[in-house]
Amino acid sequence: LLGSPAYMAPEYIEGYATDERADIFSFGAMLYYLVVGRLPFEAPSPHALLKRIAAGEYPLPQQNNPQTHAALSRILVRCLKRLPEQRY
Repeated sequence: LLGSPAYMAPEYIEGYATDERADIFSFGAMLYYLVVGRLPFEAPSPHALLKRIAAGEYPLPQQNNPQTHAALSRILVRCLKRLPEQRY
């Protein structure tokens, strides 16, 4: 795997073909960090981190930052969908 694990799309981690929707996932992870102040996927080891991303397990933006606007939260959640066809 090449890249920063915290920003890798699930399909990339699992070895499936990727397209521009993998970039949307990475953008969502970066935007989540900018809005919330922490990464959506965090774990004590790279292996555990990749498992969390592949499973789509992360706290909703409002859980880490209650001031997150609902519309922005919906954008973040859609960008971070586990399945590429559910993203923008």
